[in-house]
Amino acid sequence: SRHTPTHTVFSFLPVFSYCVFFLCRDFVAALIDHPKLLVAAVDGAAVGMGTTLLGLCDLVFCSELAMFHTPFAQLSLTPDACASYTFPRLMGMPKAGEVLLLGRKLSPLEAFESRLVTRVLTENHFKDELPYILDHILSLPSEALLASHNLIRGYEKNMLHTVNQAECDLMQTRWKSKECNYSVSRFLDGKVHDVTVFGLPQLSERENKESREADIDAVDNQTLSQNTAASLS
Repeated sequence: SRHTPTHTVFSFLPVFSYCVFFLCRDFVAALIDHPKLLVAAVDGAAVGMGTTLLGLCDLVFCSELAMFHTPFAQLSLTPDACASYTFPRLMGMPKAGEVLLLGRKLSPLEAFESRLVTRVLTENHFKDELPYILDHILSLPSEALLASHNLIRGYEKNMLHTVNQAECDLMQTRWKSKECNYSVSRFLDGKVHDVTVFGLPQLSERENKESREADIDAVDNQTLSQNTAASLS
């Protein structure tokens, strides 16, 4: 809700971080250990883990309407689903930094060029062509296919589990931080908007100035109240 009180958010986040830690860790671990091929299809906005988990998939198909966004920094959070390891390996460090650190949105073509996506399908053919692709995969000799899959993925499993644990440990710390509390509160209050060239949810310059002034006024009022209470006691 846009009107969620800040103190409610502060009290909620530590509990939420505890739940997210186990859910995220176990979910990603299951993807890492999955013995069969993981095939993803994206036909819209993939935000946060919706994008990062694609690095764990064997094949990724998307439509022309897809959009990939990882706004971790804007919410004072850190990457998940082993993206801190898989994205630099797929895209190279400069592009991975732009995506994970700056929250740059990727179009379908950019995702393909960044090697996050296997193939971009036209919107008119996405729902028709995808079943044929899946049927082709299922028609291949399963034992040889799975043996090749395990050969390709097997060497990285231990590393991926290590990265997953490290990311979840850091995520839990971030959710409990004051900086994250502040960023999430601003998001819930509607003070974060999606209006920049990089796809970063930020305020306009005028809104930034008004928001900073409001924050300063709030701090001044709180200080004044504390000083008044101290003088009366």
